[in-house]
Amino acid sequence: MMPNPLNIKDLEILYTQIHSEGIKALRSGTEAIAPYLQQQSDDQRRGMALIVNLDGLISKGYNLLVNDLKAVEPGQYYYPQTDIHMTVLDLISASPQFSMNEIMLNKVIEIIHSAVNHVAAFEIEFHGIILSNGAILIKGYYHEGLSEIRNNIRRFAIQYGFDLKERYQSISAHVTIARFKAQVENCEGFIQKIEDYRDFQAGVVRVNQMELVIHDWYNSQKNEIQKFILKK
Repeated sequence: MMPNPLNIKDLEILYTQIHSEGIKALRSGTEAIAPYLQQQSDDQRRGMALIVNLDGLISKGYNLLVNDLKAVEPGQYYYPQTDIHMTVLDLISASPQFSMNEIMLNKVIEIIHSAVNHVAAFEIEFHGIILSNGAILIKGYYHEGLSEIRNNIRRFAIQYGFDLKERYQSISAHVTIARFKAQVENCEGFIQKIEDYRDFQAGVVRVNQMELVIHDWYNSQKNEIQKFILKK
């Protein structure tokens, strides 16, 4: 089942804008280079998020896609398949100052339980890749279940007196598959390679559970706190 037309229209506008800005950044040499990627052991940023773990759930063509991109731009950071995920919502954005106590954690768990209660499992279709000014993304298209959970969390956070620290209020369902570790050397070749994958079919994922995690910026170090099962 495809997402409803309103979601498709809104998401296409957003993804087209992100891609346009990404191409502009690459061509002007102003792409956002991710800090710490040259020395990841120095990266102490941690955050808390509700995510959909996509390891093993999207297309077997993922590794082929990454290897094809890597052949053009080997100096960038590419997510291993074990780390790919879709962020439902950043509860506390990653920073070196991250801290969590038992009272806060219990409150977060209550908020998410309330938010997902009565929300049915839904599908996300992952289709095509785009540039942003600092990353490469697989586009995701979804049903209203994702929006409902996000809005519920925001509403219950206010009711529970939890200071939700989202970096931004996203409507997308994208998956980040690469970040810029250094300035792109083969700009036009890289843009063309991404264009070659404009219709890349990563697959349709039925989201029947979500994970509350404390993780690093790249989801390479992840501490799963709790799973939340959506109703069938």
